[in-house]
Amino acid sequence: MIRYEKFADGSIINVNNEICFDLPDGWIWLRGRNCLAGMESRKPDGECFDYIDIDSVNYKSNAILNPKHIFCSEVPFERIIL
Repeated sequence: MIRYEKFADGSIINVNNEICFDLPDGWIWLRGRNCLAGMESRKPDGECFDYIDIDSVNYKSNAILNPKHIFCSEVPFERIIL
């Protein structure tokens, strides 16, 4: 089977060498950029804000348990604000 990726401009490339295993029936391959929304960093407004990082999430219960309350003056701009 020849697998390919088709672009908006109509061009097609063979992607057989990028796919290392078969998928179950009914599944399709997607690139992350085709199914994930982009995020951006922005400087927070106000005096403080709630910050959710990986330590704040309980993946067993699918809940945010402990968001951090941070003063804007203490945050490096590079952090992603949700």
